[in-house]
Amino acid sequence: MRKILAVEMATEGRRSRHREIEALLRAAVGSDFPVDVTLLPQGPKSLETGCDIALAGPGILERVKRAEEEGYAAVLLCGALDPCLEYAREITAMPVVGAGQAACLTASALGRKLGVIATTRYHVTYLRDVVHRAGLRSDVVFRSLEIPISRLRENLDFTLKRLIEEGRSAIDAGADVIVLGCTSISESGVRTMSEKLGAPGVHPNIAGALLAANLVRG
Repeated sequence: MRKILAVEMATEGRRSRHREIEALLRAAVGSDFPVDVTLLPQGPKSLETGCDIALAGPGILERVKRAEEEGYAAVLLCGALDPCLEYAREITAMPVVGAGQAACLTASALGRKLGVIATTRYHVTYLRDVVHRAGLRSDVVFRSLEIPISRLRENLDFTLKRLIEEGRSAIDAGADVIVLGCTSISESGVRTMSEKLGAPGVHPNIAGALLAANLVRG
């Protein structure tokens, strides 16, 4: 059976959420495509900066190559920054999907102008790169929660409040679809934000899993 391997890079807090991530992705793609989630044994605590992207690189490349040898049909790089995406595609013939790029492409099919919500203003710098690599160089509004990834789940009510506030600010600036710039926020949080704002919200990991499944399906 054709299987998808989802690679989770960050080490802090994500190990306890392994089953949660796996359940989310499996629900997204259905029973036709089993999804396994693997956590890199070494890497950055979170994926938020250029240094984090560099630290994640070697482990990603090694795991992608091994996934092909193990018979996986596609690899999904979880998270919104798509570290080493282009390099991973160089070493394998199977599809390698970046969740951030998939989210941008999905959002572009849902609206005219994207709003991308980052964790911090520093995080925006690297999300701009993701948007540009997806071919969307204009008509994108960036906003930031000003909450570092390590603190997003400390007070979920406050995080959701800030997500709605910044989503509203992006819509006021002309955005009509919101892309989550960090996958530490749950799918239910994105759904609540979308309902409050009356605009589509895109969770990168879900968008990435769906794209990977479609590429494998052919």
